[in-house]
Amino acid sequence: MIQILSALHHMTTMIFGIFISAFMLGVRQNRKNVLVLSGFFCCDGLLFLIILGLSDHTIANQLYPLIVHLPLIVFLTLYYRYPILSSWLSTLSAYLFCQVSNWVGLLVLTITDEEWCYYTARIITTIITFILLSCLVCRTTSAVFAKDRRSLYIFGFLPLVYYVLTIFPPNSPACSTPETKLWWNSWASFSVSHMLCFFWYISGNMRKSRKS
Repeated sequence: MIQILSALHHMTTMIFGIFISAFMLGVRQNRKNVLVLSGFFCCDGLLFLIILGLSDHTIANQLYPLIVHLPLIVFLTLYYRYPILSSWLSTLSAYLFCQVSNWVGLLVLTITDEEWCYYTARIITTIITFILLSCLVCRTTSAVFAKDRRSLYIFGFLPLVYYVLTIFPPNSPACSTPETKLWWNSWASFSVSHMLCFFWYISGNMRKSRKS
């Protein structure tokens, strides 16, 4: 059961990252795009499984940015014709939002000390976060990622720092001591809150401009 839940967790997380990265850029949430993104998920997921079968779990996870994130950035840039900087930042932002399920899972694991509860909590949280983001947030984020380069650099600083310092072990400070883990989880929570407030601010300005 643990293996099944672990596989479902990785599958839902990958789907979350692919779809939210696209929707945040402004890709329409229609049948055609759902099928296109699902096809990309199948191809990229198959590639990850091949790498996992040819190596061990640790190596596959270390190669995850090259196997999943880099192809996603290239796909969003070439297929949907978005600037590579916008595609890159939307992927980083989606990765940061994935940490919400991580926090919930760790909390449940601390309370229950059951691994199946950890994976179940992460799966449920990922689904809920996906629904909330796709329905309430992603409709306004395209205005953010369409801004000039300087604004994108400023906006992307928080998710970039968190990504770089957590995705590449063993030099990552988030992988060393409990104190640094707490520090970087606090940084992630601050980054998520900052991004949501920024999206809310942009959404408010858009509503005001429509009324005027």
